[in-house]
Amino acid sequence: MIGIVFEMQAFRLLDKYVLRLILPPFCFGLVLFSGLAVLTGVLPRLQWVVGTPVLEMFGWFATLLPSIVVQTIPASLVLAVLLGVGRLATDNELLAVQAGGISFWRLVLISLLLAVACTFSSVALNEWVVPRANKASATNYWTLTGGGSGLFRLARQNIPIGEFSFHFDSIDRGSQMLKEVRVERWDGQQLTIVFASKARLEEAGLRLFDYKAIIVDFSVLEKTTDDPQSVIRDLIPAYNRPESSDQSLLLTAEMDLDDLVSRFGRGGFEDSRSISELRGSLFDNNLNYNEKRRAIVLFHRKLAEAVANFTLLLVALPLSILYGRSRSVGFGLSLVLIISWYLLLTLGQLLSQTGVLPVWVGLWFGNTVLGAIGLYLLGTRFSFR
Repeated sequence: MIGIVFEMQAFRLLDKYVLRLILPPFCFGLVLFSGLAVLTGVLPRLQWVVGTPVLEMFGWFATLLPSIVVQTIPASLVLAVLLGVGRLATDNELLAVQAGGISFWRLVLISLLLAVACTFSSVALNEWVVPRANKASATNYWTLTGGGSGLFRLARQNIPIGEFSFHFDSIDRGSQMLKEVRVERWDGQQLTIVFASKARLEEAGLRLFDYKAIIVDFSVLEKTTDDPQSVIRDLIPAYNRPESSDQSLLLTAEMDLDDLVSRFGRGGFEDSRSISELRGSLFDNNLNYNEKRRAIVLFHRKLAEAVANFTLLLVALPLSILYGRSRSVGFGLSLVLIISWYLLLTLGQLLSQTGVLPVWVGLWFGNTVLGAIGLYLLGTRFSFR
C-alpha cells in the first residue's frame, strides 16, 4: 500500500515537472503567434481606423482574438512540446527516467492530455465564443470606419434570409432604410416576387413599404393551349398592390444584422456561424449549391483545426527528441511544422471549394499526412517502452 502511494506521488511530481517545462513556452507561443496574427489582420485596415477613440479601437482588436487563438493554439502546443520534451532529451533526463522503469508514454502523458484539452477547448471556442466575436469584429469595424452598422456593404447582393432572398440597390445612412428592394422566393416552378421602394430590417424580419407582390407560375408555359390569353392569365395568378403607399408588409424570418454583415459584408472577416449552425446548413434546402458547399468546407475546417492539436503533437514528440537540442532549433521546427500543416490545409480547402476533391478529403488531408508521419516516426525510429 505504501509502495502504491509512493508511486502515485512520484508520478504526480513527474507530471508537474513536465508541465512546468511545457506551459511557459505554450503561453509564450500563444501570445507571440496571436499577436503576430492580429497585427497581420489589423495593419491593412489600420489606415481606415486612424483617428478613432483608442479604447474603441482596442476593443475592436479584442474581438479579433478568439478566432485567432483557435488557429494559434496548435502552433503554441507544437512549440511547447519541441522545447519542453527536447530539453528532457538534451539533458538526458528522458534516458534517466526510462532507466528508472518509467515508460516514455507515461512521461509524455501530460502532453497528450494537454493536446486533448486544447482540442475540446478549440471546439468550445468555435461553438460559443468565436461566432459572437466575429459578428462583433465586423460590426465594430464598419461602425468605426463608416459610422454605421455596415448594412451598406450588403447593397446589390442577393442575401438569403430563411426561405427568401432579398436585394437592394442602396441605403439611407441616416435612417438605415433600404432603397429599391426586391424579395424572391421559389417554390418549384413558382416564383413569388415582392418589389418595394424602401424597407427596414427589424427584429421580426423585413418590413416593406410601398410594395407590390407578384406570383409567376412558370409551369403554365409547359401546357399546350390555343388560348394565349389564358396562358398569360395563368402565368401570373396573383398580383397585389395596396391602395395606400403607407401600408407595409412584414416578412417574418430569423435574421441577425450583425451576422449578415459578417458573412456578406465582403470585408475579409471570418464567418460568424458556429459549428452546430454550419452542420445545420448542410441540411438546409433553402441554400443554393455554393452556399451549402461553403458551409460544408467551413464545418470540416473548424473540426480539422481542433483535431490538429493532437495530430501535430504526434509529429512534435519524435522531432523534439531527434532535433530539439536548442531553443532556436525548436522554434524553427515549430514554424516549419505549423506552416506545412497550414499549407496542406489551405491547399485542401482550395481543392475542395473548387470541387476537385471531396470536402472531407481536402480538409483532412493535412491531418492525415502529418499524423501518419508522426506515427511512423514513433513506431519505427524509436523503441519506446
